[in-house]
Amino acid sequence: MNGPLWSEMEAMLEAYGRAGIEVTEKSRNYARSICWRVQFISQHRDMIGALNWNTFWAAGSIDHQSGEVLSTDICLKGGSNANRLVMRVSCKIMSVSFLYKWFEDLVSGAVNAQDTLGRLLNSLHGPRVPEEQASLGRLRREMREDCLFAKLLDVESEFIQLSLLRPIRGTLQHSAFEHVIRRPESNAGEQGVIPMIHSEIDIGKWATDRRVPVFCDRIVQATTGFLRDCATVLGRDPKSAIVMR
Repeated sequence: MNGPLWSEMEAMLEAYGRAGIEVTEKSRNYARSICWRVQFISQHRDMIGALNWNTFWAAGSIDHQSGEVLSTDICLKGGSNANRLVMRVSCKIMSVSFLYKWFEDLVSGAVNAQDTLGRLLNSLHGPRVPEEQASLGRLRREMREDCLFAKLLDVESEFIQLSLLRPIRGTLQHSAFEHVIRRPESNAGEQGVIPMIHSEIDIGKWATDRRVPVFCDRIVQATTGFLRDCATVLGRDPKSAIVMR
């Protein structure tokens, strides 16, 4: 692993070791998983950002002048031609499926990254709850009110904001995507139409701009920033940062 977040996670684990708290390979795997998930959601954010809304909704339809099937290009730009991903999609069902799949993976990855941090902390502080239930919210209920990490969770606006993703993930997994993403069916052929987060979905302070690409970018920024804040607080003094009841 590499990257800023892994460096901070590694420094946090080293601080636990210096404090006399055993850091097992399972704990390290949790930390690696968190960093991988952040990479995944960043990639999915970039893929959604690469969608060309000027041609996206018309993909698969017939050009009345040329008689050709219209397509949309998805181009991820890298540092060189070797780092570029280019796809040409000429099927509306497939193009919309890409959008839905990448969006669901992004939302789920952000929620899972927080849950994995909960499992990591549960393993480091002596399992307090069953592993499969060790979300940050569940673990918070086991902490004393005055410990530093509990205070971080209680006042950290990004944690409160990111908690709104959990019901969205549930809707994506068990209901219709159209309940989350509003498709502009009435003007699907119009150029530049950007899908929106449905007005009935609670996205807290992010509701000022419901465009899907903007929402995805905010998820990635909030998740990365929140995890970095957690690693910093926990790395300063692991024993006093989390004190169980």
